[in-house]
Amino acid sequence: MVDLSIVTLVYQRVNETLELHTRPGETWSTWSTGPCEVHPRIVRLSNFWADGTWKGPKYQGAEVWHQDGDYMKMSQRHILTVLCADQVPKCGGGTGFVDLVAAAAALPASLRAKAEGLSCFSSARKNAKYMKRDFTAEDAERYPDQRVPVLHRHPRDGREVLLMGSELSIFEDLDHQPDPETTQSLFQHVLNPQWM
Repeated sequence: MVDLSIVTLVYQRVNETLELHTRPGETWSTWSTGPCEVHPRIVRLSNFWADGTWKGPKYQGAEVWHQDGDYMKMSQRHILTVLCADQVPKCGGGTGFVDLVAAAAALPASLRAKAEGLSCFSSARKNAKYMKRDFTAEDAERYPDQRVPVLHRHPRDGREVLLMGSELSIFEDLDHQPDPETTQSLFQHVLNPQWM
């Protein structure tokens, strides 16, 4: 599990999770429709409201492949994501994790050469539109559009990582022209089961 940067804590209580989450340094919640009813630092992602009622067929949460915080400034992007489940299905569930460090290390030379010249354009405004959420002037100031290199070195450990954004992101060349062919090849590479 450590090789994949995933830690599983079974039977963890909310207050214990919050204590763990604050140990690395300052914490804050990512952009959401509002705080969870349990704690203001918890973002509730569910197809159901806290009272158990279904949000309906038009609700769209984080249902596209994405990196948490893909719309955030690079200085804010190294995120510790803590997932707490109210219910865990016996199999399936649909939430997966991709080791983007291992995927970067295993890039074929031809794909690496293309990726080295690309940036990933991500937009919180576009994400909000997709999720049918309001996007305020305050949101626009806090989360301006981002362009980051697709290949990036982590500031703490120096490991190279792929910054893939989300399925809503656009991969651009140095002239800010979209490169859909390389984008598709990179997603095929990172979504290979061996990185999950």
